[in-house]
Amino acid sequence: MKSFIFFLVVVFSLNVNAHTMSEDKIVDTYSEMEKQYKNFLRDTLSNRRQFESFVEGEFEPAVKAMKEDLDKKTCEKCISPYLRSLSLLEGSASESLTYGLMDIVRRHSDKVAKACKTLKVRDVKKLRIRFFTVFDYMKEEKNNSNEIASLKEILQPCINEN
Repeated sequence: MKSFIFFLVVVFSLNVNAHTMSEDKIVDTYSEMEKQYKNFLRDTLSNRRQFESFVEGEFEPAVKAMKEDLDKKTCEKCISPYLRSLSLLEGSASESLTYGLMDIVRRHSDKVAKACKTLKVRDVKKLRIRFFTVFDYMKEEKNNSNEIASLKEILQPCINEN
């Protein structure tokens, strides 16, 4: 079915009526377009793997850089790319990454909340689990329910289900 649809797209994209084209030319054109499509698909998958590798492999240094940026200046915009990248991580985050985010949340919760307001809803939904993991780590660390409640209130834009 895909091949047939692809064939129709090729024919119509060339703006040629199938009756006026020779059968060999149609097959050649189809083969060429299919080859281009496969190359595009291969390149896309390759880029995706590289991007995922970058996100997973380079995110911990990015968190360190984010901490340094936040310590130097008051900037909600500088934290948004990091939060967006964090939302792209699939599965659970590493322990060191979670501790890094916990440190950022403790020291810059107001900036994190403002940055969450600038993110798309789908990114915020993906981030919720990261913040709740941070709260779980904080609970295990010591009895600090007042701090957690305060942070949850400040971080409503990041953990709200809407």
